[in-house]
Amino acid sequence: MSSNPVPARSAAPGPALAAHWRGELPLPRAFWLHFVLPVGLAGLLVGGLGTALAVHGDRLQAGSAALLMAWPLLCVLAVWGAPGAWRSARAHVQRGGAPLWALAAQGAVLLVLAALAVATGAHFVPHIADHVKLAQGGDPLGPLQATLTHDGRRLRLVGPMGQGDAARVLRLLQDAPQVALVELQSPGGRVAEALQIAQAVRSRAAQTRAVGPCDNA
Repeated sequence: MSSNPVPARSAAPGPALAAHWRGELPLPRAFWLHFVLPVGLAGLLVGGLGTALAVHGDRLQAGSAALLMAWPLLCVLAVWGAPGAWRSARAHVQRGGAPLWALAAQGAVLLVLAALAVATGAHFVPHIADHVKLAQGGDPLGPLQATLTHDGRRLRLVGPMGQGDAARVLRLLQDAPQVALVELQSPGGRVAEALQIAQAVRSRAAQTRAVGPCDNA
C-alpha cells in the first residue's frame, strides 16, 4: 500500500457548495467558512430573538414568527455543514495534513451538533405551540381580565398580562375617564405590556391597590 499523500480533488467541476458536501474543500475553508460561520451567525440570531422575547417581551408577534423561521434554519445549516466539514477533515489526513487538526475539527463538529440537539430539545420544541400562538397574535398566558365597576370609577385587573392586554386596558381607560382606582391581582406576565399599563395609570393619576397576589411584572 502506497503511503504517498492523496492529492486534493479539484472543486472546479462543481459549485463550491457541492464540493463542500463531498469533502473536497481544504479543511480550514470547509470548517470555518461553511460550518462555523453560518452556524455561528444563525445561533446569534436565535439567541438574540430568544433573549428579546424572554426578557423584554415586546414585539412578541414578529419575534415569535422570526424565531419559528430562524431556529429551523440554524438546524438546517448545521446538518448541511457538518458532513462536509467532517469529510474534509478525513480528506485532510489523506492529503498529508496534520491528524491533530483533523481530529480537533471533527470533535468540534460533534460538540456543536450535540449542543444544538440539546438546546433544540430543551428550549425550542417544547415551546413551538406557544410561539405559533404568539405569532398569530394570541398569548399562551391567557387574557388579562379587565372589568369596570358600574359607576366607572374603579378598574380591576386580574390574571397574567399577555400580548395585547395593554392596548385593551388603554382603550378601557380612554372610554372611562372617571377611573380613579385600579385594583390589581396578577402573577405577572409580559414586562412590556405591564410597563404600558403602568404608564397609562400614572398619566391618569389613578390610585392602585393590590387585592390579591401581585408578582413580577
